[in-house]
Amino acid sequence: MGKKVLGPYDVMRYLVKIIEIKTIADVVVERGGQEVDIRESVDFRYREWTLFKLIAHLLYVPLYTSIIKRYFVEYYYIDLFAGSGMGYLERGGRRIRIAGSSLIALSFAKPQFTKIYLNDAKQRKIKLLMERIKILSELPLKERKKYGFPLDEIDMERIKPYTLDANRAIEKIMSEIEERNKELLGRVGRGCHIYAFIDPEGLELEFKSLERILTSPVRSDLMILFNSYGVAMQVHNHFNSGYSDDAVRRHLGEGYYDYLERQARQRGKALEQLTVDELDDILTEFYAKEIERHGYKTVTIRLSLRDGARSPGQEREFNLIYATRSTKRNNPYMAALDYIKELVESPARYMGYGNLIDDAVYYLETGGLRGLLKDIIERPEEFFKRYSTSARFGGPAA
Repeated sequence: MGKKVLGPYDVMRYLVKIIEIKTIADVVVERGGQEVDIRESVDFRYREWTLFKLIAHLLYVPLYTSIIKRYFVEYYYIDLFAGSGMGYLERGGRRIRIAGSSLIALSFAKPQFTKIYLNDAKQRKIKLLMERIKILSELPLKERKKYGFPLDEIDMERIKPYTLDANRAIEKIMSEIEERNKELLGRVGRGCHIYAFIDPEGLELEFKSLERILTSPVRSDLMILFNSYGVAMQVHNHFNSGYSDDAVRRHLGEGYYDYLERQARQRGKALEQLTVDELDDILTEFYAKEIERHGYKTVTIRLSLRDGARSPGQEREFNLIYATRSTKRNNPYMAALDYIKELVESPARYMGYGNLIDDAVYYLETGGLRGLLKDIIERPEEFFKRYSTSARFGGPAA
């Protein structure tokens, strides 16, 4: 199957999703009051690029639930770093509420997940998360239709919260799901499936914990945030400043060092001569290959914040790695994942990451559009005719 060419309205649909992650959070606060509003001591102050990650998640959830129900009796959502369900962007002293991954999953699953496992090591985060979910679960049908979410009713009985280190939580959750899968296979001949959203703050997730999911008899799809810049910096400091790489070895697995040595030799360099950029690329490739080694296919959404709008000290890269189990008939999600990758990367690649982020945050803050974002959403046909590079989006060249 060839690469899907995006049309202007595909890009427009992606961009208007931005407002939905704000609306979910605003509705929760409007109905729940000050008690569930942003708390500095509990809620994350999001980095602006978090928008891309959350939109990719939002695009995938309804796709996943609509397809998976055809093949599996039950399907589960796991969020290992669920947080409090909400964070905020700060612009000019004003806070913009943004829904977190768990609220997004519950708002756009249709049909709803059979069971939802939510974990965070901090109890106060999980407590606030459950309070916020309860508000969404109590939205009457009329309000759900008005807002466009939740797409399906949220049953609080289906949600199982944990307050554990993620590496411990995985074992407990997987053991429970595997027992249920075994029961279903014996009784009805079909088992269950998992969609896991894995978004660690740093390197706290150990690769052996990820392997607990990858090697399970229960099939799974995963969305993993891989902080390639952070890992690359730690490895660079290990080679050049003598810092310990213990945390890196736990996060990537022991094989990372040998892989780097081979890649350095191919470049004609010693390990300490590899730049942070080179380490970033190599380690992202290694991490994806380690996942694929367990019978998965991966799609990496790569977003760099390097452009003229960012000073050198602010340069960052991060990667969203989708992983889905290989199947004889070719997993039905792969074409869709490639499509989501192009949908998320294309506007940023074309407009410049800094420009897109600035315009997107302005949109969240004011509800108004400006610059290229305004042109894309309000006059997409005009926009794609105007710029010769628009052919990459499916529009005609000028």
